[in-house]
Amino acid sequence: MHHWDVGLCEPAQKSYQLSHTKITLYSPRVSSRHMPARLQAAKLRGSGTKSCAILEVRALLYMIIEHFKSQDPVPVYRRFRDRGRLAPEGLRYVSSWVDEKLESCFQLMEAEDRKHLDEWIVNWNDLVEFEVFPVISSNEAAERISPRL
Repeated sequence: MHHWDVGLCEPAQKSYQLSHTKITLYSPRVSSRHMPARLQAAKLRGSGTKSCAILEVRALLYMIIEHFKSQDPVPVYRRFRDRGRLAPEGLRYVSSWVDEKLESCFQLMEAEDRKHLDEWIVNWNDLVEFEVFPVISSNEAAERISPRL
């Protein structure tokens, strides 16, 4: 996640969804108690400066379940060994786990735009069947649900 001070004054918080990237602008007139905790400190650091708002850009996380075709991991691991992950710019590998039978992989990826993930899938869909789930962290889920508790 990236934070930038920008010279844009708005009367309140505004959020924009551009493809799969969320951009949130917070005016200095918005009380920090209405901001996510991770931005409160940034707002305090910006107090008394020329900056007028805090811009938050967040790449989305995806949990990908890969089912190796014919339950055969060998062609997948061979391609990975020979050609690497084949991930386009804008897609970042986070972590992965493979089931004990070596038939499926559970992979966490981060992308600024879903199109980067789709480009990567094209590189592997001859060997793998994919299930893709946009996910958030447990902390973010707790933050989202806390006003409803």
